[in-house]
Amino acid sequence: MTNAKDEIQSRSRLPDSLAKTMAQAGLLQLYVPRAIGGPEIDPNTAFLAVEELSKLDGSVGWCSFVASAVSIYADWLPADLGRELFGQPIDIRVAGSFRPTGHATADAGGFKIGGRWNYLSGLNHANWLFLN
Repeated sequence: MTNAKDEIQSRSRLPDSLAKTMAQAGLLQLYVPRAIGGPEIDPNTAFLAVEELSKLDGSVGWCSFVASAVSIYADWLPADLGRELFGQPIDIRVAGSFRPTGHATADAGGFKIGGRWNYLSGLNHANWLFLN
């Protein structure tokens, strides 16, 4: 962890290898429902896991907490859609912001999203963004 701590400190982000290992271990998706392949950890156990990660490095715990907290919204999806979107084995690495400063406008075949969010913890290793 010493090398990772140094890299976290110098680059202000998790090393890619650490983020990948955390994702594979389910530490970035603690609340994702079992119905779509997630661990669906109860809040007390999730908090204890984040606490242990934070003892190693506060940034590691914070990124686990933020990604897991945002990934809980996967439970809003029908299970078949969640499995299709996030793959099997599941791969949800979410960065998000709860600041309601964005907007979406209909565009050909989808939406164009705009806005300003001053930070998104975990952005560099995310494969999904939650922006409101």
